[in-house]
Amino acid sequence: SPGKEELRRGEPFVGPAGRELDNFLRSAGLRREDIYITNVIKDVNPPSDEKEKHASFFDSDMPTKAYMDGILGLAAEFRDWRPNVLVPLGNYALWALTQKSGIMKQRGSILESTLIRGCKTIPTIHPAWYLHAFAPEKKILGNWDFQRIAAQSRFPEILRKRREFLVNPTKEDIDEAIARFTDPSLVYLGADSEWYGPDSLAYIAFSDNDEEAICITPDSMQAY
Repeated sequence: SPGKEELRRGEPFVGPAGRELDNFLRSAGLRREDIYITNVIKDVNPPSDEKEKHASFFDSDMPTKAYMDGILGLAAEFRDWRPNVLVPLGNYALWALTQKSGIMKQRGSILESTLIRGCKTIPTIHPAWYLHAFAPEKKILGNWDFQRIAAQSRFPEILRKRREFLVNPTKEDIDEAIARFTDPSLVYLGADSEWYGPDSLAYIAFSDNDEEAICITPDSMQAY
């Protein structure tokens, strides 16, 4: 929904959050004049706090009439205009377009809109969040997301990489993994472990690229 400056000028994202949005667009080589910007709710007075803001969208966990009317309005806006990618900014836009919640979990993901069937949707954090995030390095999240958005905006298809996660490796698989992940020439290596307790390792997973990973459980001396 619009802020004070947006209501005054009758345009979306022209206040401080709009300047943050412009910075993210520039970081990805995008221009505001090349994209379409709108709001779910277009004429509500800016809330004074987060609790009031939530109440304008949900009442007892049910979407308010203003919110639902705004979502139906979005469907009408997009009916004759099929974008290559929709970009919900923040939780309320995310729910309006996908019925999903949790922007920090969903940000940067390639989703399909439930409002516009078949339409590629990549959510990202609302630019206003960065105005209150006191660690400037957090803006790298927005830069990453908008770089993906820019790349995905070149075509309408929902294309995801095929990824393989080997969870039950053989002895040979483990031997190969040890040789591969201890190679001094390896440039990147990601690892993740889970534990039953402080002295009880459940498993550890490794990957050196974004298409495949291997999970090793410590059920043999070789695995240890």
